[in-house]
Amino acid sequence: MKKTHYFLIGAVIISTSIAVYSFFATPKIAVVDFKRLVNDYQGMKDATLEYEKKMTGWNTTSDSLTDAIKNELSDYYADSAFLSKQERVNRETKIISMRNKFMEFSKGLEENAMAEDQKMTIEVVNQVLSFVEKYGNDKGYDVILGKNEGDEVLYRKASMDITNELLQALNRNYEGF
Repeated sequence: MKKTHYFLIGAVIISTSIAVYSFFATPKIAVVDFKRLVNDYQGMKDATLEYEKKMTGWNTTSDSLTDAIKNELSDYYADSAFLSKQERVNRETKIISMRNKFMEFSKGLEENAMAEDQKMTIEVVNQVLSFVEKYGNDKGYDVILGKNEGDEVLYRKASMDITNELLQALNRNYEGF
């Protein structure tokens, strides 16, 4: 009976000590320059290059359509003195149709570019946030604050900024894919 009694007292003391320590323990907090983390992340750099390749292709198509309209217009002006009224109307209709198709293409291009940029950015930010959560858990952080342009963090010791360390780990993780 005495052994059980001592065991219970020991368990209560240990439990109380752990609870008191946990209550008074200083949380491990860090700060990250989130904009820099995302922009310097190799995954963002690669996604940006891929986006720029798509934009180059879209712009090449746009330039080709513009050149075709210019050529058609130039030919029309060169030939207009020799065209019948019906031929002039037909050529003007063709030029207007080409211009309308170009305008539709340009509008679609702008919408596609915005959608592609938004999709790419969301994917990269989600990758970064997921990694930050895993990194924080693995390194024992209680809180990792994001420092942005608005500077919600009014004061911090430089030692609390783990942006460089986190960026290196993030890029190593990316290269491992």
